[in-house]
Amino acid sequence: MGIKDTHKFFLQKHLVIVLFLLFSFLISQNGEAQDSAKKSIGFDINSKAAVLKEEAAFEEKNSNYTKAIKLYIRAIEEDGNAREKAIILNRIGRIYTYLGNYDEALHYYAQALDLSKKHADSMHIALVLNNIGIVHNKIGNTNKALKYFQQSLKIKQYLGENQASTINNIGNLYWRTGEFGKSLMEYKKSYQIAFDHLDSNEMAISLNNIGLCYGRTHDFEQAIAYYEKSLILKEKQHEKLGVAITYNNMAFCYRQMNKLYEALSYSKKSLEIAENIGAREQIINSLHSISLNYALLQDFQQAYHFQLLFKEMSDSVFNLESENKIAEIESRFQLKEKEQIIQSLEKEKKLRSFVQISLIIGLLFIILLSVVIFYSYRLQIKNTKQKLKIARETRKINKLTIEKNSLQIEKQNSENELLKSELEYKRRALTSNY
Repeated sequence: MGIKDTHKFFLQKHLVIVLFLLFSFLISQNGEAQDSAKKSIGFDINSKAAVLKEEAAFEEKNSNYTKAIKLYIRAIEEDGNAREKAIILNRIGRIYTYLGNYDEALHYYAQALDLSKKHADSMHIALVLNNIGIVHNKIGNTNKALKYFQQSLKIKQYLGENQASTINNIGNLYWRTGEFGKSLMEYKKSYQIAFDHLDSNEMAISLNNIGLCYGRTHDFEQAIAYYEKSLILKEKQHEKLGVAITYNNMAFCYRQMNKLYEALSYSKKSLEIAENIGAREQIINSLHSISLNYALLQDFQQAYHFQLLFKEMSDSVFNLESENKIAEIESRFQLKEKEQIIQSLEKEKKLRSFVQISLIIGLLFIILLSVVIFYSYRLQIKNTKQKLKIARETRKINKLTIEKNSLQIEKQNSENELLKSELEYKRRALTSNY
């Protein structure tokens, strides 16, 4: 191996060492991150909390909302995992939305959003923002509702997730403001996305809402056709609240078509389901519908009776105290959001400082390692040159020794030849004397 090959091999060897050290560091960091993630998840699907959560979901699906809330609260008490708590809190908020208890709904949504942001769970943040938007839309805060829906939609688009529910809710905003053409466009878009994702729940909601638009534009036959399609899906899913909503919407169409007994029948069906599941908002809507039907049938006593029930229930849901509580929750939520932004910026600043320090340390380590490699390389070259010099000197000494020995041998041979000649001469001289 020549000196160039020696140097090349030496550099390759040290380069491999450097790459190995860096690779080992990255692997160890990744391993630590995975261990941390596993610890943070830490959710045992066989745990008591998981069983309670499944039972609660079953009760929610069957519209047994009071029982579902109790089971969800027990699941929170049993489970120490923050991510799972956020999911359960969101579900409790959703149930309170179904029940028309909006201040409680916002209370639970705020907690769910707080936990989801702490754990950077983007998809769950989008779900909670969507649900907060629904509450604000229901109580008439359309600007706030739109803000939350847009935030939710932006996250879902970034993640490439199903956007049907949020688009549907944006359609609801347009419907509330009387822009039925825009709302119909959003509902149809939502239906197509839900269809592509095989999301039968959102498909049913979209079909119901498309029916709403046709109803408001006086195309009642088309509206009823969409309501019936929606009902088929909702009944398959045992989605009682959705069925009650669609029944009441059908009552509106039949009332507009002057089919008052059909309208009254659907209104009463809607009320019965709503009362069974305790859905206060839907009870209010059904009572109002029944009152109108009786008034058109000229049964004013019954119309007045249901109108009183409607007013009493409305006052209990949309009272000043409730509005103030909602405003207070929203105010606390916005304050917490600002605090979280400040904390996030501080964390980001600390992280940047840590990254900068880590880079400096890493750079110093590489420089130090490079210096060590450089001096090792210089020392290797010096040692190699020294060895070559010694080898040359040794060869030179050996050559001189060989030459000296050769001269001595030649001299010895010459002396031997001379001695031999003298002996031969003397021998001949002795022979001549005889």
